[in-house]
Amino acid sequence: MLGNAAANLLRIYGDSEKGQKLAILLVTKYPNMEFTGGAWLHGETRPEAYSLLAKSEKDKAKKIKFLMHVITDYPGIWEQGKVMESGRRYDIAAASDILRLAANDKEKEVLCRRIIDSKGSPRAKEFAKNALRNLTLLQDASHLFVKPSTFSMVRWGCTFNYFMDSSKIPESQFRRWYGFSPLADEWQMMSPDVKLSRLQALNPAEVPPELIPLFDCYRKPLTYYPELNRRKEQFATSRDISILKQPIFGIDPTADCSQTLEIVESAKSRTFFPTAASNLALIDWHNCMNRAFRKDLCDDKGLWQSFLDKMGIQEVQVGECAPPGD
Repeated sequence: MLGNAAANLLRIYGDSEKGQKLAILLVTKYPNMEFTGGAWLHGETRPEAYSLLAKSEKDKAKKIKFLMHVITDYPGIWEQGKVMESGRRYDIAAASDILRLAANDKEKEVLCRRIIDSKGSPRAKEFAKNALRNLTLLQDASHLFVKPSTFSMVRWGCTFNYFMDSSKIPESQFRRWYGFSPLADEWQMMSPDVKLSRLQALNPAEVPPELIPLFDCYRKPLTYYPELNRRKEQFATSRDISILKQPIFGIDPTADCSQTLEIVESAKSRTFFPTAASNLALIDWHNCMNRAFRKDLCDDKGLWQSFLDKMGIQEVQVGECAPPGD
C-alpha cells in the first residue's frame, strides 16, 4: 500500500523507486503524524504529504511543484489536529509558502500569476490576487511622497506598512493616534471603561481635527450604555416610570419605545408578581432603546479610513497572511 502512495508521487519525480523512498522517509521522519501515516499506508497521497516533501526538498522548482499540487488537488482542506479557527487551510498555506520562495518582487509577481492562472483553489487564487495587489501598491507607494516615512504595525498576526508624508504628520504622532484605530489589536482588547478613560484624558487642543469625528463616534456608545444601565437601576429601586421616559443622548423613549413603556406601566399594576413582571418588561425597554440607538450607529472603521485619506496615509499589507476566518 505504501507503494501505491509512492506511485502517486511519480507524477512529479517520474521515478517509482525514489517516490517510494521518499514516502518511507517521511513516514519514519514524522512518526507522530497518525493521519498522514495512515493515509499513506492505505495508498493515498494527502496534502500534508506534498507539504512535507516541499519542506524536505532543496530544489526550489520541485518545492513549488509539490506546493502547486496542494493548491490544485486539495482545495479547502484544513490542517489536521488544529481547531479550525486557529489552524490553516492547506491551499492558503501552500500559496503563502510558494510566495515566500520568491527571491525578489519580480519573481513574486510571476508566482502570483502562476497561482492565479492555475486550475486550483479559488481561495488560493484570491489570496494570490491580494498579494499581487499589495505588491503593486507597495512598489507604487515608495515614490508617492516627497518626504516619505514608513511605519509598521502588526494586526491579526499580519504586518501592515503605513506610508505617509512626514511634513503632514510626523511618524511619532501617527504612532500615538494609531493606538486609537478601531483596527488596532490594542484598542480592540480594551474594556469600555479603559477606552472611555483614554478618550477623556486627551487634550482637545492636541487632537487632529481629522480625528474628531472618530473620537465622537467612540464616545457615543461608551457614554450611552452606562447611562442606559443607570436608568434601569434607578427604576428597579424606585419603580418610577418617569425615569424610563427621559431622553438619553437624543433617543426619546416616549417616541421610540412608547409601546414598551406601556408594558412596563401595566406590569407595575398587576395583582400577582408585579415586581417580576416589571423586571421582565424592563428588559423589553432596554432592548428597544438599544435598537433605537443602533439605527444611527456611526462607522468607526470608515472614519478611521477617512482620517488616513485626509492625511495622505496609505496602508499596505506586507507578506502573505490571512485574517481570521480564512
